[in-house]
Amino acid sequence: MKKLLFFIAFLLALFIFPKSSFAATIAVNTTSDELLINGNCSLREAIQSANTNIAFDNCISGNAFPTIDVISIPVGTYTISPLLIGASDDNSSGDFDIFDSVSISGVDALSTVINGNDIDRVFDVHIPDYDGGVVSFSKIAVTNGKSLAYNPNTFVGTVVNLVEDGGGGIRCGRGATHYTYTPNLVHDIDLVCNFSDMEIADNETDGLGAGVLCGGRNDQGAFNLNGHTGGVSCNFDKVTIVGNIHSPSATAANKVGGGGVACVNDTTFHTDSTCEFTNTTISGNGNTTTPVGGGILCINSTIDIAYSSIYSNTASEAGGIGVQKQYSSFANDYINCPISVIGSLIENNATTFPNCQAGINTTSGGYNIESNSNCNLLSATDLSNTPVQLDTLDYHSPAKIRTHIPSPSSPAIDGGPLAICTKMDGSTISIDTRGISRPLDSDGDSQIRCDVGAFEIENVDLALSGSDDPDPVTLGNSLNYNLTISNPTNLVAYDVVFSHDLVISHFASPPVIVPSSGYCNYNAPSISCYFTSIPAGGNITIAITSTTIQSGLINASFFVDSTTSDDANTTNNTLNLTSSIQIGSSGSPVNCPSGTSPLFPTSTPALTPGQNLAFGGNISNINWSGSWRTSLIDGIPMTENGNHIEITFPTPGVYIHSVLIYDNDPKSGESPWSIN
Repeated sequence: MKKLLFFIAFLLALFIFPKSSFAATIAVNTTSDELLINGNCSLREAIQSANTNIAFDNCISGNAFPTIDVISIPVGTYTISPLLIGASDDNSSGDFDIFDSVSISGVDALSTVINGNDIDRVFDVHIPDYDGGVVSFSKIAVTNGKSLAYNPNTFVGTVVNLVEDGGGGIRCGRGATHYTYTPNLVHDIDLVCNFSDMEIADNETDGLGAGVLCGGRNDQGAFNLNGHTGGVSCNFDKVTIVGNIHSPSATAANKVGGGGVACVNDTTFHTDSTCEFTNTTISGNGNTTTPVGGGILCINSTIDIAYSSIYSNTASEAGGIGVQKQYSSFANDYINCPISVIGSLIENNATTFPNCQAGINTTSGGYNIESNSNCNLLSATDLSNTPVQLDTLDYHSPAKIRTHIPSPSSPAIDGGPLAICTKMDGSTISIDTRGISRPLDSDGDSQIRCDVGAFEIENVDLALSGSDDPDPVTLGNSLNYNLTISNPTNLVAYDVVFSHDLVISHFASPPVIVPSSGYCNYNAPSISCYFTSIPAGGNITIAITSTTIQSGLINASFFVDSTTSDDANTTNNTLNLTSSIQIGSSGSPVNCPSGTSPLFPTSTPALTPGQNLAFGGNISNINWSGSWRTSLIDGIPMTENGNHIEITFPTPGVYIHSVLIYDNDPKSGESPWSIN
């Protein structure tokens, strides 16, 4: 009887206490955009499984909120299909619609690309902004999204709503059209959208936020008015936002803008939308038709910017950071857009009020650099009207997103505080936009300071060493250059480049080039090699082998540098080697008699009038019917192919003692060397 009672109690325990809910990892395995039952798992199908918590096709089921499912996307380009054009908001066509907490992660922003195909925006987050949903995007590129009021692919009707049309790449906080809420619960937790290690590029809208719209309106707004209010928090960390275009159409009644990001708080429905930018690059967004905020547009929201770079964005007004009261044509209201800035670069934004809107409400945490002074950055450690000097946007290892690196003379290098980099709230920033530790001693002055902006430069000391083998080398045989690039510092050296111009007059082409890692290219006469990184204390070797085709002395120069790391000591970046290519022989040369020396120099293959020779001799005349030149044969400088040469000696008693002759084709049994 005890066994039976125990068995029943055990069964009851299983039914009373539900099992824990673990996040599902839904693995995408096709680049096709489809919503079909055909035995694979597309990105759209993975999102559908996460939305509904029901397995779709070959995708496993997601788990219910608050569990955050993971969608894993491998290398590939995932393009919205033109076969799925439509204005649906149920993930069946057009953009990818998200209704439940999820983390969408690729391999990196170079190799996992989500392409809107200029059909629709790319991602649309519909989770309401009062129930604490979390949607994260990482290690992907979001590109070619398009959200236009009268895009025939996605919109039918005459109503123009800038929030509905906003977010060309990603819209976070669209509302709860497909969400059922419980009126008796307290719904006042922000929707959070996280963006990290990713690129948002080349998207377009005529509404708000060509790259990202953070905020917007909530279709359950009446519920919010009953006291249950939330907001949208968008956190950008190690993100590049580039080339996104706000292009208002003639039919859009309110052409507010936001080329890169629009952080929006509809005062009717929202109360606390925020955008936080850390280690973020916002570059080349907007254009002259963008009304306000080429880089960032703030509407009744809070914006925090820390160690970021806002560079070369464009708008009719406020190319860098713009402010507007509403997404309608109300007057500007700077008080309702508090903006904090610390350790950041703001430069080269255009046109009217290039960097920031006049009167903007900014609080400086210090150590900012601005190319003019209209951002009102007034801390004692801020630099205004100071050129930042950034290089062109490019890829810099180890990150797979594009960034601006400060030029060697930029005030951004070690322009921040000593020892620690922080946000405005005092929390520590320990890495830069590439994931490199910060702060470092970037300028080699033995002081560890933060670099200003998104990029922290390593100070390394690349050294190039090597030898030639054999030297001398017999004409027709191979000469080997054995080279080593070392990094003796305690920091990784990134994006290392090696170069050398082969002396193709003396070597057969192409040479054989064998690096121990990385890759090398040959484009006659230039050899170039690239190495993603050299570890701290590590080295890389390069072997170059070439067949000799001409005798003489060869002066070879080799060079190493880094396009990312700073190398303050450049004295060991260049290596020069001199090699001797000699004509071979089958016998031994006759030694010069005592008191004599070779007449011709060993370092000049071509002989010319006026050239100085041994014992003060000077070439006074050459008969040009022949080609006079010198070659080393078994270490002896010899002339060849000559006809007539006159040599003058200024000192009496100097004369030609003997002539050493080398025969290229001696008779059998004879030595090629003789003396007259």
